[in-house]
Amino acid sequence: MKTLHLLSAAVIPVTSLLCASAAFAGPLTDHTAGAKLLLGADVWSTPTNRPSDDGTFGFAGNAGGFSYGLAGYYELRIIKLIGVEADLAYQHGQFHRNITVNSVKYTEELTINSWRLPILAKLNIPLPLGRIWFGLGPEFTITSSSSYKMTGGANLSG
Repeated sequence: MKTLHLLSAAVIPVTSLLCASAAFAGPLTDHTAGAKLLLGADVWSTPTNRPSDDGTFGFAGNAGGFSYGLAGYYELRIIKLIGVEADLAYQHGQFHRNITVNSVKYTEELTINSWRLPILAKLNIPLPLGRIWFGLGPEFTITSSSSYKMTGGANLSG
């Protein structure tokens, strides 16, 4: 059986995605391959074990941002319930943080481009219009480029 469909997944707290896939079924196995468009929010938490705890430059505190990406994926399901999925994704993310040092306001921006390879073991619950699944597994990340920019310097006291 071959099917081609376009699916918009539910918005999970910080991520939404759009999938296009093709499915192939055998007697005991199902296969799905396709592409995902990824959009989401990024959160940078305060690092631990910093040499200085003054909370100034260098993303020493919390930050937030936006990311987007594109992924290709393949999933193998056995008896429709147990599955393994592997993705190859490219992600572009940006973080922003506003700080004030000695009454001078600055904005830090960090941009990270990376390749991601998540491998998920999945438990699927088939439904008439699709399936609900729970997955767990590692994600390997290779940063291809990153950049840091600081702007500002406006004096707040005057």
